[in-house]
Amino acid sequence: GVLIAPIFKSESIEFCLRLKKENIPYVFIDGFIENTDFLAYTGEDIFQSGRVAGQLIDMVTSENNDTLVVNIAKNLQNVHHLSNRTNGFLSYFEKYGRNRGKKININIPDPSSESVRNAIDKIFVENPDIGSIFISGSKSYLIAIYLEEKGLKHINLIGYDLLDKNVKYLKTGVIKFLIGQRPEEQTYKGIKKLFEFLSLNKLPEKIEYLPVDIV
Repeated sequence: GVLIAPIFKSESIEFCLRLKKENIPYVFIDGFIENTDFLAYTGEDIFQSGRVAGQLIDMVTSENNDTLVVNIAKNLQNVHHLSNRTNGFLSYFEKYGRNRGKKININIPDPSSESVRNAIDKIFVENPDIGSIFISGSKSYLIAIYLEEKGLKHINLIGYDLLDKNVKYLKTGVIKFLIGQRPEEQTYKGIKKLFEFLSLNKLPEKIEYLPVDIV
């Protein structure tokens, strides 16, 4: 059996086809890819967690301020969970959000500090009314470093994952919220489902969504 976090979509699909050919069962965590023959998935509802992030942004952003949505990925179309989160985030404001500011979406393919600094500098010059920033992935600390260097204490920063680098800036107040995905629980349950299927011939629940933690 195989436990997979399908970060890169095309590579994951290719791998899943090989597993199916070899009749090897696999369980997804941290996201699943539709139209694959996976045994089970345990983790967040990615689209809905994006909507949660939208609600958090809406709580702390004034009605007319703009929001910057940042994806940090080399090939965004292939990193499907970031796209799904972004779509979920934007969907919240279609019906429910009180914030009426612009939602400015950018992708930064290079995660180096210099590339991030140059990209955000350019966006702030073009959009001086940004009040909040949403990071779709786990690299919130890169934006936090920028905000701290520039002394931009009025910007609300929201992102994902309780990495030590992110938690550091959450504690100092540079990051307003972090959304945790319970990775230990995802992994534990994924392994358990594989074990029970292979050892006890127990067919697991196909999709088990776990709640996210707002810290």
